[in-house]
Amino acid sequence: MKFIHAADLHLDSPFGGLKNVPKQLMNSIYQSTFKALSNLVDTAISESVDFVCLVGDLYDSDEMSIVAQTTLIEQCERLQKAGINVYLSFGNHDFSDNRQNHLTFPSNVTLFTSEVETVTHVLGNGDEVQLTGFSYAHRWEPSKIADYPVRGNEKWHIGLIHGSNEGSSSTVDESYAPFTIKELLQKNYDYWGLGHIHVRQVLSEVPPIIYPGNTQGRHRKESGDKGFYLVNSKGSKLSPEFVTSSTIDWETVNVSMATINSLSDAIDKIDLECQKFSDNKAYLMVIQLTDLDDFSELLLNRIQNGDLLTAWIQKHSSDNYYWIVKMKMLVNEKMIFESIDQEYWEKSATRVFTNDKMTELADKLLQIPELNTYLVGKEHVSELQESAKALLHENQAIEGHDNENN
Repeated sequence: MKFIHAADLHLDSPFGGLKNVPKQLMNSIYQSTFKALSNLVDTAISESVDFVCLVGDLYDSDEMSIVAQTTLIEQCERLQKAGINVYLSFGNHDFSDNRQNHLTFPSNVTLFTSEVETVTHVLGNGDEVQLTGFSYAHRWEPSKIADYPVRGNEKWHIGLIHGSNEGSSSTVDESYAPFTIKELLQKNYDYWGLGHIHVRQVLSEVPPIIYPGNTQGRHRKESGDKGFYLVNSKGSKLSPEFVTSSTIDWETVNVSMATINSLSDAIDKIDLECQKFSDNKAYLMVIQLTDLDDFSELLLNRIQNGDLLTAWIQKHSSDNYYWIVKMKMLVNEKMIFESIDQEYWEKSATRVFTNDKMTELADKLLQIPELNTYLVGKEHVSELQESAKALLHENQAIEGHDNENN
């Protein structure tokens, strides 16, 4: 048996907020979620898989744009011509209990309903594979793991669920069909194909319990290679292998500014670090500048107000295989706060930069899933703290300059 497990395609994602990106590159970025799906189907056909599992958030929103639906149907038709079945479900982004909003899938596609159900796939050798899953009818769904049957005498049983692992450190996703690893293991399935979390994670190796991540990164928090899993049977076990599908990767690159004395030198050093990435695909880069302790007030200001990024953009053509979308300063707080009691700063930062504070300030904004994902989490809280440090660093440089002139 051989199959593909993927999730979170987010077809027709708008890629909002990107500035100063050349038109040609922006078009490639917009097409990237569709191209990632095409790459997945290419692999399915070339590997002659038995079936494909797509576990939720196939579309970026519950409106399910005609472009996104048409693209998915066209790719399913390619699989149909190759004799490959598709088992798919909707998640919290593309939830829908209104089938009138759907274009009709080809006959090789099985769409799970809003109730947990088990369907049977018959392999070429006659062995039966049971697949159990469900689609979201609403944006938030309670735990449904109790409705998944315990494995019987079937040759293979695969569980599919778009939801959140209650055992993870995050508490943001409690309304997204939560489960525990223990609950999944108690079902005695051969494989659990998960969706919802955009970071690739293997929660268990035997049996495999896997979040494949999304097939194409859409912003800087979805960095690195994105793709899906190609799963092969080896005896009575299933062996998953990650396959890349993304055409554009987001990367965060730290660049030391030690010994740099001019904008030109800074641009050359940034390019040197970016060129370490292979040119076999495109990259959207976030540059984090380090070792800024000896930078002048003028250079700090030019980083802070975007002059350095503007200078980089003006120097590079639109067909560059990497493109910088953001530059920011990473500063050494012990060097910055020599004039501030270090212990006082650390206590204040611990108290101020927290998820609870973020939740309190964001209030009703957190009811919007996209903002919830962006605003709450250790990474965003850390970014806010770094931004505050950068501003204090700049202000200290300006005050020091003013004192020298008095």
